[in-house]
Amino acid sequence: MKKLYREFLDSIDGERLMAHTARVWACEFGQTFRDYAKAAQEVVGLMNAEGIPNVAAAEFPADGRTTCFDATMPLAWDASLGRLTLLDPDARKEERIADYTRHPFHLVKGSVSTPAGGIVTRLVTEPAFRNGADVRGAMVLFDAETAATRNSIAPLLDKGALGFITDHISARARSMDALPWLNAATDSGSWHVNSRDRPFIGFTVTPRTAERLRADAETRPLRVRVESDGRRHEGSFQAITGLIPGRRPEEVWIIAHMYEPLSTDDAMGVAASIECARQILARGTPEFSVRLVFTMEVYGYLA
Repeated sequence: MKKLYREFLDSIDGERLMAHTARVWACEFGQTFRDYAKAAQEVVGLMNAEGIPNVAAAEFPADGRTTCFDATMPLAWDASLGRLTLLDPDARKEERIADYTRHPFHLVKGSVSTPAGGIVTRLVTEPAFRNGADVRGAMVLFDAETAATRNSIAPLLDKGALGFITDHISARARSMDALPWLNAATDSGSWHVNSRDRPFIGFTVTPRTAERLRADAETRPLRVRVESDGRRHEGSFQAITGLIPGRRPEEVWIIAHMYEPLSTDDAMGVAASIECARQILARGTPEFSVRLVFTMEVYGYLA
């Protein structure tokens, strides 16, 4: 086995593998289902280019209600606009503190839309909320230690908040200018919004920006303009497969998940799996049949 592993490793072109990773990741980075469809097409193209046989796509509902085993499929989500602008007291100055077009992580996946032109509202800190501040129609800035999950989002929505702002991130001291990427930022506690989730709008900001907002909120009321065209809707997503026939019909599966906006989670896994299949093909017919399966983490595999 060690000899075979070494043969595989010596045959791999690392730059080619990284280039394939980058191509898949670039499609997924926007986090929308429109981007997911582009990623599926890209993966099919890579598999065909590498000579993987029997490439096919299976489609599953993203309707927010279909249940497979113990998972409810997500609602599809698309967006192209998501802006959070800080206004000074007399509204003569504006500071854009979050912008989806600047970085997709700024707008939390699943956020709903505002009327054209946005909504001007109050920014309330989490300590003020916990001390009884009225958050109806407001945006709530979470504490740095508060993760945007069901346990923190649901209480805000219970009190009528428009949404939330978060800078919760690991290794905070070394990441003051980084943006968090949110998973499971939902009212229902699932990884993606579904039909049970109430409307919300969420933004991420850097820890440095959030610390300044918290300090400003101690000395004066803060107002923000919230703009979003986020749209939850019924749609679909795909599983992409390929099959290398072996001498026996029993299948060994090589799996990696798609549809997340990080190169190591898991565009690199998809590219590495395709490379494994190419290496297997180069060595002739395998004993067992080998199937590649690429789809949404957990939800796609259950479907």
